[in-house]
Amino acid sequence: MHNERETAVDALPGTEVREVAGEEKWKGGIFSGHDIALSLKALTLRQCTVATGAGGAVYIAAGGLTVRGPTEVNDCNASGGGDIAFVQGDVTMEEADIIGSSQSLFAKGHAQIDSLTCARASSACYATGHSELVTAEITCPRGTGFHKAGVKEGCLPCEPGTTRLVGNTSACQPCPAIPNAGCAAAELQIPSGYVVDASNITSWYFCPNRATCLGATLKAGRVLEDDVEDLGSMCLKGYTGPGCVRCDQGFAYADGALKCIRCMEDARQATMFIAANMVKDTGLFLSAVATVTGAKGNQKVKASSALLNQLMAFAAVASIA
Repeated sequence: MHNERETAVDALPGTEVREVAGEEKWKGGIFSGHDIALSLKALTLRQCTVATGAGGAVYIAAGGLTVRGPTEVNDCNASGGGDIAFVQGDVTMEEADIIGSSQSLFAKGHAQIDSLTCARASSACYATGHSELVTAEITCPRGTGFHKAGVKEGCLPCEPGTTRLVGNTSACQPCPAIPNAGCAAAELQIPSGYVVDASNITSWYFCPNRATCLGATLKAGRVLEDDVEDLGSMCLKGYTGPGCVRCDQGFAYADGALKCIRCMEDARQATMFIAANMVKDTGLFLSAVATVTGAKGNQKVKASSALLNQLMAFAAVASIA
């Protein structure tokens, strides 16, 4: 340990450092029987475990805790609570980065943390036992959001009916109101016939052609910077966009607006396709004309008109089939 750090803690009466190891980091935790104030370039506390009792990284039996400078708490745990710190007074910290299995900070007084980063925490990251938590900036791990639940306040698992897959917000979002959709804190299962905007799950679309929308499972990325994991394409190959109604690159609309076909690179295939569609459309038209011109009498004309309408409807359906 640097001499400067050793003096900053050990010179305070009633203060001790548990299991000091290494020059740069303290392994173990800090115990004090009174107020403690630290001003350091950087403070890292890792693998601090209290099997019986409270205060994994820091335990203040009486008084408060003030830390100026960035603080990292990594995999610190205490069976009695206060993995990050257990303080009988107020807690004031400039920057706190919580990593791994560390979750709770217990402060009997106020807890003020200017910048609280929990992006690398395994699950939750919260303060408890305090009368008020004040933070200007907070970053939560995916699957959690900043809210209050009972005496806990901070990055807590999203409540039922909400989820958080993206890293551009610290708030849980309402699950999309899609019938039969499966929605958990860090996962969204989309049934076939629907499409969701992965970057904003509040934007979802019903697919006019249900066969083109396959459904998918969206999962939160492993780290905050990752994109949402799309376990399977939501659109059938050749389709894209909201509702899977647009043709993807290399595909084009057939003679129906809801059908995309692969673009033909061979001129002979393209000619045969055009000719086949012209024959189909011409046949339908001639059949309708023959029916009308062969009808005699008013009743037959009426019947032929109805038949013509049916044939035209059939032609429209055939064009998108």
